[in-house]
Amino acid sequence: MAEDLSPREREEVLEFLYQCLMEKRIFVFSTTPQFGRKCLEKNPGGMVITGHYSVSERKLARVAAKYVGGCGAGRAYCALQPDGVITPCVFMPIASGNIIEQSFSQIWKESVELKDLGDRTLYGGHCENCDYRLVCGGCRVRTYAYFKDYLAPDPGCKFN
Repeated sequence: MAEDLSPREREEVLEFLYQCLMEKRIFVFSTTPQFGRKCLEKNPGGMVITGHYSVSERKLARVAAKYVGGCGAGRAYCALQPDGVITPCVFMPIASGNIIEQSFSQIWKESVELKDLGDRTLYGGHCENCDYRLVCGGCRVRTYAYFKDYLAPDPGCKFN
């Protein structure tokens, strides 16, 4: 997709964001799952981003990143559209249910898409066996945009 960054360009942006974080020029949060990976690559014992939630230098943050880090679409969050439709992410146009017809709890527990996205062992390509799968996992929306498959490997990642 011409509008998307190449994996090389993405790495350059991640490097810039990492340097800003380390220099404490700005407090950096990024919705890109690869930022958690970049932090661990640069300094395995240092600062880590736990997805959309926090940044910390402590060991517990690295443990937490394995549970809440990376792409949270359908795993840690979902989106509620104005018409009651639940989608795995505000950017992912897949209806996983409708709160007008079902309870949110039922949708969260029974939606095939949300179950699939919650199981990071189902991710394909390099994402399937990547050492950073739990803190990154790739962007599931990007995989869907490119391949119409939210479990495909993330084409924005330098490893894919």
